[in-house]
Amino acid sequence: MTGDGRGHFRRAAPWVAVFLLALSLRLAGIDWALHGADRARSFHPDERQVSSALSPMEPRRLDLHPGWMINPPFYYCLVGALIAADPTVPAPFGLTFDEWREAPAALHAAWTLRGRIVSALAGAVAVLLAGLIALSLGRGAGYGAAFLLAVNPNHVIQSHYAAVDLTASTVSLAAVYFALRFASRKSTAALALAWGFAGLATATKYISIVVIAAPLYAILADAES
Repeated sequence: MTGDGRGHFRRAAPWVAVFLLALSLRLAGIDWALHGADRARSFHPDERQVSSALSPMEPRRLDLHPGWMINPPFYYCLVGALIAADPTVPAPFGLTFDEWREAPAALHAAWTLRGRIVSALAGAVAVLLAGLIALSLGRGAGYGAAFLLAVNPNHVIQSHYAAVDLTASTVSLAAVYFALRFASRKSTAALALAWGFAGLATATKYISIVVIAAPLYAILADAES
């Protein structure tokens, strides 16, 4: 390994380690309290909404409308893509409400589990983004922020549920990160990514529309400088 290669490895190793730590904590026990013979649904009240939102969709017809608008569809589309990629799990697409409701508990559990995996991955990515945002304060601050979020009990718990919140917060963090990149490096690509992630945040949870303030502030600050 060349000197440059060793330098890149040393810089990347702490981030890889904290990401793996975050992901392992979020995947541990991820099948807790799923649907089963002893319960009609999982303990989290929002989890059953995930497969319910997927059932009206028909991806082959490019119809990704969840049938109701309690939440926008981006998170549900991610879960649907993960389910569709697994040939061992029948997808809920195109089911009537009665067909969805009467599906076996094991199938509901499999759908919910895929939703939890999306949340766990989003939670681990959020750890990296938090560290990268704090990196502007110094390398120690970046590593510290990533580690503290990786082991934060509430964040770990919320990453175990099939709900929109973790994905919404992660794409919001991505919008903030790229807005800061634009502010520091004047990169047009970073600004485009900031707006793109702000749009995805809004497409995940309506309240996340507030994150458009990040790229907007970066533009205004740049104009005044």
